[in-house]
Amino acid sequence: MSDYLHTLCRLVETPIDAIAPAHRRVLESPQQYLRPLIVYRRGREQKVIDGLT
Repeated sequence: MSDYLHTLCRLVETPIDAIAPAHRRVLESPQQYLRPLIVYRRGREQKVIDGLT
């Protein structure tokens, strides 16, 4: 998961106009999509960690 989150963070910092994920439509203004996804994934990861402790 850390590699995935690291890649998402790198994409946010990269000046790109669109991304084309394999399982979704082309996303214009990807930073608007990626930032909430990062927050969501970090939250889910924390829930798993909390569940294991």
